[in-house]
Amino acid sequence: MRDHKAMRLRLPRPALCLVLLVHSVLCLVSASGESPVKLTSMQVAGSKLYAEAEIIRASGLKPGTEVSPEAFEEAANRLAASGVFSEITYRYRPASDGLAVSFQVTDTARFFPCHFSNFVWFSDDQLQAELRARVPLFHGTVPAAGTLPDQIDSVLAAVLKERGIAGNVRHQMEATLGGQVQGMQFNVEGIVIPIRRIDFQEASQVDVSLLQAAVQPLLGQDYNQSFVNEFANHMVGPVYWQRGYLRVAFLRPNAKLVDARDNSVDVSIPVREGLQYLAGEVRWSGNTVFSSADLSQALHLVAGKPVDGVQLQQDLEKVRDRYGTRGYILASLRPNPSFQDATRTVSYDVHVTEGDLYRMGKLEIAGLDASHTEALSRRWTLPAGDPYDRSYLKTFLGASGRHLPKLPQGWNISLKELPNNPTKTVDVTVTFAPRTGS
Repeated sequence: MRDHKAMRLRLPRPALCLVLLVHSVLCLVSASGESPVKLTSMQVAGSKLYAEAEIIRASGLKPGTEVSPEAFEEAANRLAASGVFSEITYRYRPASDGLAVSFQVTDTARFFPCHFSNFVWFSDDQLQAELRARVPLFHGTVPAAGTLPDQIDSVLAAVLKERGIAGNVRHQMEATLGGQVQGMQFNVEGIVIPIRRIDFQEASQVDVSLLQAAVQPLLGQDYNQSFVNEFANHMVGPVYWQRGYLRVAFLRPNAKLVDARDNSVDVSIPVREGLQYLAGEVRWSGNTVFSSADLSQALHLVAGKPVDGVQLQQDLEKVRDRYGTRGYILASLRPNPSFQDATRTVSYDVHVTEGDLYRMGKLEIAGLDASHTEALSRRWTLPAGDPYDRSYLKTFLGASGRHLPKLPQGWNISLKELPNNPTKTVDVTVTFAPRTGS
């Protein structure tokens, strides 16, 4: 029997897109004519995440059984397809009464935690135990691509079926609104899980009735852990931000099945309220059109008083709008908070990007007869070439109503601003249309 050289499977290294697993382009030395022989031993080295026994189990090879050399390539492809290894090398050699094989593997660089969004019939511990028992390479995380998530889907579907629960299982990458991937989410589809009640764990600094009012729209809705978590951050968060709790965090909700007849659940959202922060110093940079003192006057922050984070955001929007009255329609502000926990204060460094100055371009009035169009055009007092004033549109529309043709149903008015970047001008179109319907 011949000694064989090492065979290698090298996999592409994906980012967050699906991996297209490549079958080995390396062929085993021909074993045609050889009868299956016993696999006397199997060794695996190189993984820092998985035990040797787990990888052997996932490979499908069983020491002590009869194999052909082709079975080693099949095992390598099976491990490669899972997505958990970026590279696989194997070598087989004659042994006293059969073949011995050794695998060298390299773990995939990035794994993502598994989140079970609406498996309300089980605790996370129960699901983890079932998956560890049935999926050899499951450790609570998965690669971005490969067959491991599909294996988890199949096991979860089997667990549901064993409990008499009708539903399909599907997985998808889970990301924040900003696009940062947080994990792999597994969902049960085809079953409605209405939310009956929502409570907040460890909430003590804010009137609970305010929190309950904020989540009122969720009651009766279909439960999804990630959606409830996002809703809490964006809709309940402002209740805390208004009171200076700027670093409040809402952890992943827990759902408890309360009625198996309709699968309704009670939901508990853990809250980490954090410190209440008082207003410190505000420092401006990048501003030339307005002085720092002028900009600070637009803020409602009072030194030594709790910061109203919601009001602060509104104030900064008004500052940006103020730039729009001077022709700086692309101005942006980036506040960078600096938290001092020892004194419970927060200071802000606000960087202003003023952008280019835009001037008034052409005015077009559409939807009216010639006489009314001419009359309104004469009442437009922002000359072409002057710095564009975005607030002037509101003034113009407020004064134009009495100069429109009389209609019982009134007029709909739409505005369109078209910045021209090469000329740094803004063309304005004001369109009038009769209202329809009752």
